[in-house]
Amino acid sequence: MTKYKSILRKVNDFFKTHTLIFIYTLVLLLLLYGTFKTSGTKYSGLLAIYVFTLIISYIIFVKAKLKNYLVRIYKRITIPLSYQTLNYISYFVFFSTIVFIIYHLSILGGSPQIKAFSFTNVDDIANLRRGITEFAPTGIKYLSSFIVKGFLPFLILYFFIKKKYVFYYIILFIAAFYVFSLMQKSYIATILIPVFIFSLLQKKYIYSLKHILIIIIVIFTMSFSANPEIKDDFIAGLHEEKTEDNQGKASSYNSFQKIYLGLKNRVLIIPGQLVAEWFYMIPDKKPFLYGNGYRLVAKIKGEEYINYPREFAIHLRPEHIERGLTPNLNTASFMYDYANFGKLGLFISGIALSLLFIFIESIFLNNFTYKFCLNFSFILFISSTALTTTLLSGGWGIIIFLFILFKPQLKTENIKI
Repeated sequence: MTKYKSILRKVNDFFKTHTLIFIYTLVLLLLLYGTFKTSGTKYSGLLAIYVFTLIISYIIFVKAKLKNYLVRIYKRITIPLSYQTLNYISYFVFFSTIVFIIYHLSILGGSPQIKAFSFTNVDDIANLRRGITEFAPTGIKYLSSFIVKGFLPFLILYFFIKKKYVFYYIILFIAAFYVFSLMQKSYIATILIPVFIFSLLQKKYIYSLKHILIIIIVIFTMSFSANPEIKDDFIAGLHEEKTEDNQGKASSYNSFQKIYLGLKNRVLIIPGQLVAEWFYMIPDKKPFLYGNGYRLVAKIKGEEYINYPREFAIHLRPEHIERGLTPNLNTASFMYDYANFGKLGLFISGIALSLLFIFIESIFLNNFTYKFCLNFSFILFISSTALTTTLLSGGWGIIIFLFILFKPQLKTENIKI
């Protein structure tokens, strides 16, 4: 029993010290599961290059005490602002965010998600969802991404920690309605995962339950809206329940079961399947891009940016194109580096991510709770998005900056870290 407790203690200490690589390893196992499930061991050699490079380079950086060096640099650049100034900044960000949300919904003509409830064709719903971003001005598109993935999750957590519950509830419900309106299921988890994890770690279980219920309700409601056939089955089930109780309950149960199975497949299989599909396409069907798969690099080189996520969608999902849809087959961050530089790209990607983890660990040193809460979502994101996108428009950089900015205030709170 003593040996068992000792092992648990060591695992716990490792998790608190190397939180990001620990979480990412679990995410990577899910990716590998989905890849092996859909393509067998065909690409195991290529995946091994990335996995071993990531782990070995991380160990080397730890042994070299790179984190300690980064901590000394970070301490020199901490932003010295007074407690009162930070309060003013938080209120300014709060009101500015709300103003933008109201403006964005107004130019969308109200909530697209609410409009979608009256649609009976799945393609019409998909086009409505696509139109939210595809036809939006570039500035609005980026600001919306910054707010959903950066400012909203931080503000909800910040006001919850500071016990400013009026601001917390206002931003919580406005944010929930906004991301619901944007018709992306992942957004509701994005804004609430930080505060959910925080309330769980602080043993505020009522709040944890509330946050997870909001996530579940929003996701299931959006799933009903996005799948008219499920919605019709459920409504039919409610009608049948009045006449034939067992048949009606079975129909309603089947509707929830379809949603559950769809979400399960989206989490466990599809991310790994997309990795396998990219390996299948490159280089047999499409060549390595040598930098032209990065928008900024292509611009610097003076060459055309090549959007493989869109091109692969055309090749691998022709049925969607025939229906007038233009999906993107986004995939794990390391696959973008593979698409550009092949095996060397996988090697570079492993080193780059291990460096990033060390850098972020140095910023959140001795702040395990905040490190876990604020970074968890983004580690999930890089299983289906390019790393540079996640850091920039994906909100990870904003979250890190906001933590650095408000750290003096957050450290004054009596929390378990």
